[in-house]
Amino acid sequence: MFKILKIRGESLTPEYNQGDYILVITHSHTIARLKPGDVIVFQHPVYGTMVKRVEQIDPQAQEIFVVGTHPQSLDSRQFGPIPRHWVTGKAIWHIANRDGSNRAS
Repeated sequence: MFKILKIRGESLTPEYNQGDYILVITHSHTIARLKPGDVIVFQHPVYGTMVKRVEQIDPQAQEIFVVGTHPQSLDSRQFGPIPRHWVTGKAIWHIANRDGSNRAS
């Protein structure tokens, strides 16, 4: 199954900007084969839906260390690794907002 998600925030700038869209695959087989560098969507119990890049996977603990590219990104450097079962999808396509009208200034 697929879904389209609008990027909100600046945690993955400059590659993914506020107002851009990503096509996300939610199939469990794809989620099971994540690797460093993948962009994932997950549900954090405090911060809600988040989009981050996988930096490291601990297969024994079933935990994923996720990061943003923006220096002030809220990510695993602050809240620690996330359990794999929080992951709801993997971004497979990036649709840039061409006019920039939804980007933060």
